[in-house]
Amino acid sequence: MQNLTPMYRPKRYDPNRDPAQYDPIKVVGFDVGDTVIMTEKQDKDQINWGGNDDPNRKVIVNKPYKVQAVEVHSWHTKVWLERVTGVFNAVNFKRV
Repeated sequence: MQNLTPMYRPKRYDPNRDPAQYDPIKVVGFDVGDTVIMTEKQDKDQINWGGNDDPNRKVIVNKPYKVQAVEVHSWHTKVWLERVTGVFNAVNFKRV
């Protein structure tokens, strides 16, 4: 398991941008500590966008996982899950 403290932060913070655009709840619908599922397998483009790891080999579709960290970027959001090694594109995850 990765040694991450629960957090979320923008990769490149822009003081002229509305702070709500960095809020994980508004961006992806979940935050640190929430339980999420991966709704479907991710395609190669979703995995490669932002250099994420492949969740299809490590995460089971529709199995609940607890969110360890969220990192909001301008065009995508990364998510870390407890007890799963790697960082994943948050696009196919939803809160349950």
